[in-house]
Amino acid sequence: MTEIRYAANANGRASQTELTPGSAGSILALGRPSSAVPTPPLPVPLLPARACRCSIVYYAVRAQNSCVLVAVMAPPKSPVWKYIVRNTSKEGYCKVCGKNVLLSGNTSNAWTHLAQHGVSQKNALDETSLQKRKHTQPSAAGASATSNASDSVSEASASSSAGTHAPSRRRRVINSDDEQAEECFEENATADTAAPASGARDLQLPRLSDVGAAAGGKRPRRSGSRSFSGGQQMTIDGSLQRASSFKAGGEMDATLRDALLFMEMRQNLPLSFSDGEGFRHFASKAVPLWSPPSRRTMTRAMEDKYEVLSVFVKDIMEELSTVCLTADCWTEKHTTQSYLGVTVHFPVKTEMRAACIGLMKLDQSHTGQYLSGKLLEFCGDWHIDTLKVEAVTVDNAENIKLAVKTAFGESKLVNCFAHTLNLIPRAALGMKSDNTTPNVPGVPDLIKKVKAIVTLSHTSNNFADEIRRVQVEHFDKNPNLTLRLINDVVTRWGSTYMMLKRFLEMQRVLLLATSKFPAVVMLNAAELASLKAIMGVLEPIHDATTEMSTETSTSISKVIPLVALLSKAVHNVAVDPTDAMAKRFKQFILDETVRRFGNCEHNARQAASTIVDPRFMEVYFQSPLAVSKARKYLEAEIVKEIIMDSSEPEHSHTNATQGNANVGSGAGAVSAGAPAPSRLWSSHAQLAASRVSANSDDINGRAVTELRSYLQRNIVPVTENPLQIWEALKSTYPHLYRVARRLLNVMAGSVPSERFFSTAGEIMDDNSTRLTPKHFQQRIFLKSVELCDWEKARLLKDSV
Repeated sequence: MTEIRYAANANGRASQTELTPGSAGSILALGRPSSAVPTPPLPVPLLPARACRCSIVYYAVRAQNSCVLVAVMAPPKSPVWKYIVRNTSKEGYCKVCGKNVLLSGNTSNAWTHLAQHGVSQKNALDETSLQKRKHTQPSAAGASATSNASDSVSEASASSSAGTHAPSRRRRVINSDDEQAEECFEENATADTAAPASGARDLQLPRLSDVGAAAGGKRPRRSGSRSFSGGQQMTIDGSLQRASSFKAGGEMDATLRDALLFMEMRQNLPLSFSDGEGFRHFASKAVPLWSPPSRRTMTRAMEDKYEVLSVFVKDIMEELSTVCLTADCWTEKHTTQSYLGVTVHFPVKTEMRAACIGLMKLDQSHTGQYLSGKLLEFCGDWHIDTLKVEAVTVDNAENIKLAVKTAFGESKLVNCFAHTLNLIPRAALGMKSDNTTPNVPGVPDLIKKVKAIVTLSHTSNNFADEIRRVQVEHFDKNPNLTLRLINDVVTRWGSTYMMLKRFLEMQRVLLLATSKFPAVVMLNAAELASLKAIMGVLEPIHDATTEMSTETSTSISKVIPLVALLSKAVHNVAVDPTDAMAKRFKQFILDETVRRFGNCEHNARQAASTIVDPRFMEVYFQSPLAVSKARKYLEAEIVKEIIMDSSEPEHSHTNATQGNANVGSGAGAVSAGAPAPSRLWSSHAQLAASRVSANSDDINGRAVTELRSYLQRNIVPVTENPLQIWEALKSTYPHLYRVARRLLNVMAGSVPSERFFSTAGEIMDDNSTRLTPKHFQQRIFLKSVELCDWEKARLLKDSV
């Protein structure tokens, strides 16, 4: 136990001094321990005190110029001390006979002496237990200590200060198992209590928890007792085993290394991060028993983790019934190495899942034939059946489109909706193919003037400072929250729109800022009006692009509704009839939208996907002929599902009846333990399906009925999850359900591939240029793994 003394120094501030702990049952007053209670040299009124769960009662004693925190240690709990009073560690005083008793550090001699007076250990224990049952108030030990201490201090005060009245006190000893239980001994001093001597200061006493913290340790507790949290104290063997688990190859070492690898992969940290001085210093403080692994160790851990997780993903790919791929080519800027990136999308119950699992090095010319071979190689490496590939979504590059047609067939090709959509504003704001004639006269020159001002704000410090000064002085902007102009990037969707939007937001600031720079030509009122009208036309396109880019898995079922809504929004934009430039710009956007998306309703897969989406169905179709073609497409797909169901009963019946002695009779009987059919019977299912197709006249009628019944349903809100809706309709439309899950899995754009390459660019930074293509691909894959799958792989590896 450690006591803290608070003394007022010359500055009036409190200083702390550690005092020596005293023996059991003694009082420490003004830092002087004694076996007998000392008499303080000055009047020592009792201040509020505290008690803790260890039956140690704390008193605060105020002297002339100091304040001391005094502790009274309760006597041991043995009943022998009810009869024996300890004078020293080797001698005690018997209350029965008044003689001194020799003690040897235990209670044996004391019990022997008490036996002469008829007091046995058993009787004393029984009496103590009876008293504890009768009295539920504080423990006898704590109360005795409190009473003795208060009486001693009161006598000391009375003997050294005449004419003062003893303050009335309400004392309570706390004996609680709650770690946070702390209650004060409150003092109600009378009005005529003498004030402390001149120069004395009333210092605020600390909380008991603060006293323990200042002493450099936790609250005292008996060795071997239950911890504050309720758990048993760890044994020596357990402590040694836990310490050894932090060594190389131990359980904790493997856990920490796996968590460190996940952090490096997810946060795009270099593998040498664990070698850094800062991290090693942090690890030495956080986990002193653990030695962080080196870069080479982390590289081997990454390779091992990739092997485990890749096998896990390959097993999933084999079990999928349908997948959709997105593919694109990308060149890394540091090493100018080209890669083919592929993402896989598939439905899992009511969610769309995506995996960035393909990043293949390209070392030849990017021809369609070469890329098609790489796509097939990718499917083989990841155990993806090409027959299960429902579609491949790519951008408008001719080589990648040819690669998809060669590898999977033309029917599997899907053009990226987002790429095609952003070609419309690019054409409206730019020039024709000859680069001399604008598509919309006047618009390129207007954009050029805006871009000149934006570029100057990024290259001229004086102009940038003036823009900030105007915002602070004239518009009361926070200096740390001032706006700056945004420059556009040719390859970034919507960047020109964002540049024009910020320019119009800051037009008043720019009018004041450009007045001090005669070389800067600011837009006039007519040009600003035209720019606002152009922004109104571009806004729906930007909204559509944002929606397509923010969703991780946007189905092609949204293409037809978005095109219809986009055309309607652009048509409703109000344009000043006198503004010829804005009128021509609006008409060009409408014409270009029709030219690029006018036939989207006649795409059978795209139209069928919109119909099976419970949020849209046939609402956004403009052509009845397109609706009829989409219905026929769906009816044909439903017929295929019905035929497949009709060809499966025999096989499923055989599997279900294996193990029975005799099921049925005649030719259809199946005996127990019948051998599996040989490869000669592989075409039997197809022949049986063709027989069902030829002899069942009601299959087409069943398909039409199922589709018509579905189309009579009400449309669900656009915020609903279509896969979740279909799970509820699974039993009602079983065949259309399987068709819908295949079609809703088709991606509308190659945005996941673009996002994939953005992540790759963050990994391959200036600190990671030595990454090999193999390790680069592994890092890309591991970054896309969710934490739950990561932990499953760790547990799987540990079990093996």
